[in-house]
Amino acid sequence: EVLESRPVSAEAAAERVTSDSVVSLGSATAQPLGHTVRLITIQAKPHAKCTKAPGPDCDGTIRIATNLLDVPAEVVALLYHYRWTIEIFFRFFKQILGLRMLRRNFGETLPLPEGCKPVLIGQVLKGMKPDDEPVDQPELNPKTKMMVGKNEPMMPIAWKYERDSNPKRRVFTSTIGGAMAGGSDFANEGMRRMFVNACYWCCRLEDKIPEKADVAPAGDNPFKRACGSKTSNLEPLPSMNSVGN
Repeated sequence: EVLESRPVSAEAAAERVTSDSVVSLGSATAQPLGHTVRLITIQAKPHAKCTKAPGPDCDGTIRIATNLLDVPAEVVALLYHYRWTIEIFFRFFKQILGLRMLRRNFGETLPLPEGCKPVLIGQVLKGMKPDDEPVDQPELNPKTKMMVGKNEPMMPIAWKYERDSNPKRRVFTSTIGGAMAGGSDFANEGMRRMFVNACYWCCRLEDKIPEKADVAPAGDNPFKRACGSKTSNLEPLPSMNSVGN
């Protein structure tokens, strides 16, 4: 439903904008979006489909739905134009050059968002045992055909973040302990203790973190992979009831 039709300025027309309107998305069979959206149409050169993929041919009109209600239409068109140049670059990178991966040398800088602090750094080993030697020589990646130093640099596998709000909200994230590990990660007492201590920290109870938290597993087979199965009537151990006290 069109709620407002806006005039197209000369500057917008110069960027091939053909219409500018505020609409409400939704239908009789679909739940409304809940907020208004700006719909800008731009004239483009139509082209024939070059693949057998399903879908209509290009009709010569680019339709941009955006929540930028107060930005001039010509600026929205330019934003889309320059964003599309990135897609063209990646097409050139993959199809013309035949490359499949962009690599960046982080050096001493860890690839974490600003404000995140690493808690645990992961090191790739030559085997699957904790006492195996670390990988110290570049290895050939069979997919990219490139030599890769798997520990250059070592990546964070657990980190914390304090959101800049009032009060500051705390977040702890880890890439270990997932279902793909089959429960073997949680079989490590030190890793379980890290997660328990992180829960204390996130709840601002770091002053209550014991010197050595009780992380004894609950249940007869606590590390059995849970995918596709369900355990009923499993309750926390009595020692866990005192966490919030």
